[in-house]
Amino acid sequence: MNEVVYIETSVVSYVVARPSRNPASLLRQQAARLWWEHRRPWCVCYISELVADEAAEGDAEMARQRLALLAGIERLPVTEETGVLAAAFIASGAMPPTSGDDAVHLAVATCAKVEFLVTYDTRHLANPHILRRLRREAALHGWTLPEVCSPEQLIA
Repeated sequence: MNEVVYIETSVVSYVVARPSRNPASLLRQQAARLWWEHRRPWCVCYISELVADEAAEGDAEMARQRLALLAGIERLPVTEETGVLAAAFIASGAMPPTSGDDAVHLAVATCAKVEFLVTYDTRHLANPHILRRLRREAALHGWTLPEVCSPEQLIA
């Protein structure tokens, strides 16, 4: 069975970004493109309206490219239920109040019961210390977090 994946905005940003001079960033760009081209087609992929909104921001040409990549990927709704869970993530103290959009990404993916949330956000999402606390918070609300990982971790 194909993996069910929520694609967070940072991934599509790396896919379309101009080649970086920073070696670590360049490696992430290459990995994101490799995953996007060779592995993503084998996954059942979702985004949310928030991903589309974020992808539309910034440089007009880059935004156009990001939105073109996202065209045709099913969008999950941001519902009252996801809003409650996102607020709980922040209220728990595991995520700072300034990380509201990150909390929404995780809540949408959690409520949709996707298997993986793929991201390059290591500050608030793919952070093992924060995820440990968020798993407990999700369980208190009757949910199980998806596995949060980078594209490299899903290349098989």
